[in-house]
Amino acid sequence: MVAIENVKVVGCGGIGLCLLPNLARYLNYHEEIEGVNITLIDGDDFEPKNNARQAFEELGNKADVTVQTYEAEFRSLLFTAVAEYLTEDNIAFHIREGDIIFLCVDNHSARKLVIEECQNLDNVILIAGGNDLYDGNVMVYIREDGEDKTLPPTEYYDEIKNPPEDDVNPGDVDEDREGGCADNAEAAPQILWANNMAAALMGNAFYSVVEGEHGTWGDICFDCKTNNTMKKDHAMPKTAARIG
Repeated sequence: MVAIENVKVVGCGGIGLCLLPNLARYLNYHEEIEGVNITLIDGDDFEPKNNARQAFEELGNKADVTVQTYEAEFRSLLFTAVAEYLTEDNIAFHIREGDIIFLCVDNHSARKLVIEECQNLDNVILIAGGNDLYDGNVMVYIREDGEDKTLPPTEYYDEIKNPPEDDVNPGDVDEDREGGCADNAEAAPQILWANNMAAALMGNAFYSVVEGEHGTWGDICFDCKTNNTMKKDHAMPKTAARIG
């Protein structure tokens, strides 16, 4: 089993809150896992309109409110809330060597930022999930002893490597967050079931990787309308090994 010490969940919205209940339960009650630190990172606030896809007990910052809820139930875990978005100014402080990161954000600019920071580390596991209205995907990026074991998602999705101008990291805009995640939510509505599918595949990827039962992870696509999943193969450079 892969050692699990520091888990970071970036984004406590639709996907993040579908993922967290099972992730916390698994980590809290697994007989071989103890002393795990879970850090929740999100600069956004819960609003009444979020009730359709997100479970929360009160209004307020998503990371703060969620930590208060989960630390009362899962007492073997140490929860920390970071009530801010990741930016170029703070990412090196929050994304660290040996982290297992669940990336649950809704914009490519933030995805790119986190992926590129992971490329600077020697050992890291990144599991990124995202969805549109009905379809989405889960990407697994692993670095071990300074080598890529899977390709970084920026190498096979150009929209992540080169986000369009209207795709803005909410941490990089003013307090009104024009062009940030609030505007994106209006332009690209989501449904609970797509969030849940992304979260389920992220959890399965995590289980497979840390338990050592995995095949070759990389990019898993899904479609809620057809109830199908499909694995995309992205070739590694010949000098790099793939997990398997």
